Amino acid sequence: MFYYVYILYSIDYHKLYIGFTKDLVKRVMKHNSGQSPATKPYIPYKLIYYEAFLNKKDAMCREQF
Repeated sequence: MFYYVYILYSIDYHKLYIGFTKDLVKRVMKHNSGQSPATKPYIPYKLIYYEAFLNKKDAMCREQF
């Protein structure tokens, strides 16, 4: 199982959002459907970058970096 750190770009508002997840496709879909309160005001998003990690701790550290 992989953990992903990702960067989303708000197409209309030109903002970046960084997060991490176990299911990248599902998480991006949640952001774009407005199910995430932190990103809802800035939809739609485009996935512009991601990295895969073997463990959660490494992914969390990279997200904070």
